[in-house]
Amino acid sequence: MAFSTWIAVFILLIEVFQYSDDSFGVQRASDVQLYLPYQWLLPTNQAKLLSLWDDLGIPHESEKQLHGTRLTIIGFLVNADSLTITMPPGKKQELIKQIESFCAPGAIKQTLCDFQHLAGWINWALNVFPLLRPGLCAVYQETTGSEETNDHIYVTNNVCENLFWLVHHLHIERELLILEDITWDPNTVDTTLYVDASLKGLGIWDLLLHVGYHFIFPPNILGHDIFIYEVLAVISALHLVPNRVLSTHTLIIFLDTLTRAFNHLLKLAVDALLWEDYQLCVLHIPGDENHVADALSHQHFDCAFLHDPKLSLHSFQPPQDVLGVLIK
Repeated sequence: MAFSTWIAVFILLIEVFQYSDDSFGVQRASDVQLYLPYQWLLPTNQAKLLSLWDDLGIPHESEKQLHGTRLTIIGFLVNADSLTITMPPGKKQELIKQIESFCAPGAIKQTLCDFQHLAGWINWALNVFPLLRPGLCAVYQETTGSEETNDHIYVTNNVCENLFWLVHHLHIERELLILEDITWDPNTVDTTLYVDASLKGLGIWDLLLHVGYHFIFPPNILGHDIFIYEVLAVISALHLVPNRVLSTHTLIIFLDTLTRAFNHLLKLAVDALLWEDYQLCVLHIPGDENHVADALSHQHFDCAFLHDPKLSLHSFQPPQDVLGVLIK
């Protein structure tokens, strides 16, 4: 099948995609051609591909030669009218039931094979729910170092907590909107925020509204890695956006530290993105260019006003569920 697809794409210049034994593609509804063996009008590329299979002696069945604006392709529902992709409801419910069975009370251990089977199934779902990747981190952590498929591995509270977080979001009907979720222009973004964290506190600066937010760490959350504080600054910025006067859909956040991922905080960020339906881009900015947010995080307000004379200052409180993770 792979060789026939190579001929189709590189010799006959047929625009077609291949995954395993599934062939699919996109064509204008008006671009059709009569395929004589079936006496059907088919999309031109589909008719040409079937003719190639006939020439090569590759058998095919008429009932499998589908076309239309709504099709199931490699297990996903693709809607060309709304430009969306999602899981079929039945398949999603099967996955949810499998996760719930995996973490059922009394399921103290599962084999490595069971862990891998569930992880593979979830990975397939992540094609249309990409933000839910943090839900798999604990599964990978528990299976690290195990090699024999029959090895028994503990189903820990951490594994179940992460998987049930994933299930919670799977229950919510959501589709992946292709053009919206893949491409948008940073130059026409709705909101631009600059964030910074110091060992003293957090600073967030809204470039367009000239608004600055600052927070001083209480003693019971001091002493953490600066990277954790940077992630906290980003999550706090996400939670501040709904309080703006202007509606926000696309959001850019600049920060001057390349942060590491902390899974629990990452899940909280995903929660905010999904609840508010944001499209987020987080970009790095050199520290010596992040003047206002840096000054706010250090409580150097005179310096902040120097770089933004129109600045309006406000204190803020990070989300309580985020602070609870950091309390010592």
